[in-house]
Amino acid sequence: EAGEQTGQCEDVRADGEAQVVGRQRIAAKRRPAVQAGRHRHRRAGDQRPERQGRTPERPGHLREVPAGSAFDCLEVVQVPTHQPMIRDDKPDLVFLTQQEKFEAVVDDIEDCVSRGQPVLVGTTSIESSEHLSGELKRRGVAHNVLNAKHHEREAQTIAEAGRPATVTIATNMAGRGTDIVPGGNLDSELEALGPDATAADFEAARADWRERNEAVLNAGGVHIIGTERHESRRIDNQLRGRSGRQGDPGSSRFYLSLEDPLMRIFASERVSSMMQKLGMESGEAIEHPWVSRAIENAQRKVEGHNFDMRKQVLEYDDVANDQRKEVYSQRNELLASDDISENIRAIRRDVVDDVISQYIPPGSLEEQWDVAGLEEALRS
Repeated sequence: EAGEQTGQCEDVRADGEAQVVGRQRIAAKRRPAVQAGRHRHRRAGDQRPERQGRTPERPGHLREVPAGSAFDCLEVVQVPTHQPMIRDDKPDLVFLTQQEKFEAVVDDIEDCVSRGQPVLVGTTSIESSEHLSGELKRRGVAHNVLNAKHHEREAQTIAEAGRPATVTIATNMAGRGTDIVPGGNLDSELEALGPDATAADFEAARADWRERNEAVLNAGGVHIIGTERHESRRIDNQLRGRSGRQGDPGSSRFYLSLEDPLMRIFASERVSSMMQKLGMESGEAIEHPWVSRAIENAQRKVEGHNFDMRKQVLEYDDVANDQRKEVYSQRNELLASDDISENIRAIRRDVVDDVISQYIPPGSLEEQWDVAGLEEALRS
């Protein structure tokens, strides 16, 4: 199955017997052999390793940690970039409707293609990527789609994404971690030549790549287009980070509409009033620092909500971890002991004491005793 936001293949997760049966019925129509239902026998999550203070370095996780949070015990160090970052992060453009937004995105893509500038378009879902792909097909713009439906060509698509006038559409998460080299990936091209290639073939490939690389840099580097703001600013920054790497030039811009989920829930009313005061008409976009701040405030609200949920998970994990340590301590003690008769007698005493205390509370009067209930419990 393809994740709605990641665009990458994910394992099927059966959350209940009804879903298992439903999947089996669908499978029976497609193929004769029906797989047996899968059941989760045990699941143990442990949130504690990152909270021990002395953990392995994780260079990919460069993010600020709120003071006083559950993660405040860890020291966070931001590693500076190897080369100065010169990417041009342009202000967001906000439109009234999604249709106006996608038309503006296609116009921007056509402009980049006419100048020979490669474009990476980030979407928040497979549905958005397919919709934008349809718009580009109607305009006759050649492009590649990076999602689960074209999974087998993913490596080749990434390798060619930096070529001049190349358009690549990817979900924000699917595009994360990809290194788009201006001019294309030279190592992939050299490897594709095969073992029979001569030194002249390699030199010709390098010369061709240098020309493409220079053409892309002169056109402004890789241009990043975001069709929607993600709930997390970190994901937006990761999308922007596909351009302007190692000191190369690049640019980025996000296109938004008041119909986007994030805007509709948090920022639609405020931004809509701004656009009305400014006299915005259909097809026009607003570009103002106030709008960017309103969008960032909306993202902060979502991030704060998600942070509270993660913090609650950690608090629940403290209780589960104490129980887990007690159970495994007793398990190890039983495995290491040659004679467990004393352990069994101690467990029997604890069980009997708990049952008796339930029906005859310690320090209670005789009138409060439930002798009949105790006898029934012992018999059962």
